Amino acid sequence: MAPFVVGSQKPEARDNTTPLEQRLGMATAVVMPVLEIGALGFVTWVVCYLICIQYLMNPSTDLRQSFGVQPRRPTGYAIIVVYAILLLSLLVPLMRLLQVIWAKPDILAPAQSTREKKDADSRPMEQYDAYICDYEGLPLFCEKCSIFKPDRTHHCKELGRCVRKMDHFCPWAGGIIGETTHKYFMQLVGYTALYTTFVWIVVAVFLADRISKVSTMIAVPSYKSEPKKLTAYRLGRVLDLG
Repeated sequence: MAPFVVGSQKPEARDNTTPLEQRLGMATAVVMPVLEIGALGFVTWVVCYLICIQYLMNPSTDLRQSFGVQPRRPTGYAIIVVYAILLLSLLVPLMRLLQVIWAKPDILAPAQSTREKKDADSRPMEQYDAYICDYEGLPLFCEKCSIFKPDRTHHCKELGRCVRKMDHFCPWAGGIIGETTHKYFMQLVGYTALYTTFVWIVVAVFLADRISKVSTMIAVPSYKSEPKKLTAYRLGRVLDLG
């Protein structure tokens, strides 16, 4: 039975990749990290400025007098400190990951000319004490790059190159996840999960708190018979107050 392969390891996937698809993949790997950094900036503005400063530490006169919202400076300071720690913990592996990926240390250079396996240079494999061989007793060979491949090296269709210990091509992380980037990628995933969980909890708790304090005291003259319009009106008023 033929071995089961997925993703960019399928021969038909490698053969059918066009230069345009490769350029699009590389462009996406550049654009996505920029969008992520922009999203982090927006979330920082929401959490630190709108929630902590404008709502918790220095609520407006309207909120204080009309709805009894009092300053909670210790809470605001605590959230800002925890948020800054989590944001820094996320940014450090992200920046390190982008640095290593864009340096391309795991990408193997293809042969200068197309060669058959029997004519390929096997001297780069001499640095390894052991490696997997095919049925002919030769190291595994990449027909696209015309080179012998070290163990766990795979051909990436997005790059058109062989990558040592290739895991996958991740545009969210800025490129290929391989031998030297696994550590930073896993750190990024873990800290992103912590950061996202914290942000969702803070936003949900204080949005619910604001709605509970403000929405019940808003006068609504003509929507009592239409619950959906009433809810939308109150929510809009809650978000507008500041």
